[in-house]
Amino acid sequence: MSKSSREEGSWLDDAFDENKAKAELERAQGGSTKAAGCGCVVVVTALICLLVFTLVSGVGILSSL
Repeated sequence: MSKSSREEGSWLDDAFDENKAKAELERAQGGSTKAAGCGCVVVVTALICLLVFTLVSGVGILSSL
């Protein structure tokens, strides 16, 4: 069997390889989970900064009255 025939055969078997499909799915889900976690951290940090800025501005406005 030539090299191209072996590569062609493994390429055809890849579509039906459940272990490989399961590993790719887990890898894809892991990446999206990390991205969602980082996004949540960024949003929470931005909200805290906005809250602090609002409180400082409110104190400044109240002190000028």
